[in-house]
Amino acid sequence: MKEKFFAVTILLVILSLVSGLAGAWYFTRYRGNEYRIYTVDLKAIIAQKKRNLLDRYKKIPQEETGMAIEKELGEFLKTLDGTLTSYDTKGSVLIVKDAVVAGEVIDITKEIGRDVGVNVTTP
Repeated sequence: MKEKFFAVTILLVILSLVSGLAGAWYFTRYRGNEYRIYTVDLKAIIAQKKRNLLDRYKKIPQEETGMAIEKELGEFLKTLDGTLTSYDTKGSVLIVKDAVVAGEVIDITKEIGRDVGVNVTTP
């Protein structure tokens, strides 16, 4: 089980790196140097939202608590997707924080968290 988890984790990291590099290559080749690179720590935002939901529902436990958390988290992810889409403008690249990027990168994790109502602390 641990081997599968490790393999999936490695695969996801590699896919993040390839995605970031492919996007950077595309924008530098076809759009010149007129772009901005943003990075966001989606795992931190989603983890904080889960903690907030668990803390809130822990105070009022019911049989339907799990379903309520799942439903609210699904709605939150839709809101998060909409917020991220607003950064999908001409000349910008949005990279998930796990990617390794060199150069000037603007971290918008706190801004995205604030936009979707989650207080995220980043190192």
